[in-house]
Amino acid sequence: MATQDIVSKSDSIFKIGMRQLEVAESAIRRYISSEIVKQLNFNTLKLCNGSYIDEHIRQTHSDILYSVECLAGTKNYIYFIWEHQSTYDKTIALRLLKYSCRIMQQHLDQGGDKLPLVIPTLVYNGKQVPYPGSNDFFDHFENKPLAQKFWLKPFTLIDLTILNDNDLLADLDTSVPFLTLKHIRDKDFSKTIISLSTCLEKIDKKYGEGFINVVIEYWLRATNLPNVKDVIQHIQKESDNIGGLMASAAEQLLNEGMQKGMLLGKQKGIDEGIQKGIQKGIQKGIQKGMQKVAANMLSAKIDLKLIEKTTGLTRQQIEDLSIQKNIKD
Repeated sequence: MATQDIVSKSDSIFKIGMRQLEVAESAIRRYISSEIVKQLNFNTLKLCNGSYIDEHIRQTHSDILYSVECLAGTKNYIYFIWEHQSTYDKTIALRLLKYSCRIMQQHLDQGGDKLPLVIPTLVYNGKQVPYPGSNDFFDHFENKPLAQKFWLKPFTLIDLTILNDNDLLADLDTSVPFLTLKHIRDKDFSKTIISLSTCLEKIDKKYGEGFINVVIEYWLRATNLPNVKDVIQHIQKESDNIGGLMASAAEQLLNEGMQKGMLLGKQKGIDEGIQKGIQKGIQKGIQKGMQKVAANMLSAKIDLKLIEKTTGLTRQQIEDLSIQKNIKD
C-alpha cells in the first residue's frame, strides 16, 4: 500500500473515531490531566465545525475541535483541539500555539468576554519510533531558561498616564515620544514642548535635524497649540537653531493651509455656481411652461383671474402674453 494511502486511511480513521462524542469523552478522560477532567461538564461536550490546519499540510495532518463547559459556569468554556500527524513536523509546537490563538479569537468574535483555555493534543503515528520531537514548547526556544522566565508571563506595561513627567524627562532618548503621547490630548500642548525645550538641542545633536523636523511637524499638525508664536519664542531662548526650525515649519504649514483654503474656496465657488445655474435653469423651465399654459388658457377665453391663480403669473405677465398672441395671430 502506498505511503499516501496509509496517510489518508489513518486520517480517515482518526476523523471517524474522534467525531464520535463518546470516543472523544473517553479519550479526554484517559489522556488529559485529571485536574482538567474534574472541571468538565461532559453533558455539554460538542464537536465544533471548521478546521484550523494550514492548507498546505492538510494531506498529512487533520484536526478536530471540541468545546465543553466547566462545572463552574455555563460561559466558562474549555476547548480541546486534537491533531493527527502521520509525519514528524518540528514546527508542530508553534503551529499548535497558532491554532490555539485562532480558536481564542473565534471565541471572542462569537461573543465571548474572556479568553477560553485551549488544550492541544497531538496523535502521532509516523514511521519514526518513538516520536522524535519534544512536546514541551520551551524546548523549541534557542534560550529555554530565558523563555521559561519571561514568556507567557505578565507583559511589560508602560502606563504613561500615571508616570511622572520628570521621570519621563530623565531619559533623553524616550522623552520626546513618551511625553508627546502622554499629553497629546491636552488643550494646550505648549506646556509639554516648553518642558522638553532643554532636551531638544541634545536630541538634535544626537539624532540630527531630520528627526527634530519630523517631531516639530507632528507637534504642529497633531496637537493643540493656542499660541504657536509664544512657544517659538520660548524655544528660541533655549536654542536659536531649534526655534528657527519650528518657525520655518509653522510658516510652511500656514502657507499650506492658505493654499488649501484658496483651493477649497475656489471649488466651493464653482460648486455654488453650478448649483445656482441648475436652479436658474429649472426656474426658467417652469416659467416657460406656465407661460405656455397661460397662452392656451387665453386661447380658450378663460377668465384672467383664474389664469393668474392656476399659473402663478402676474396680471401684467398674462396681459403681455395676450398682446404677443394677438400680434402673432
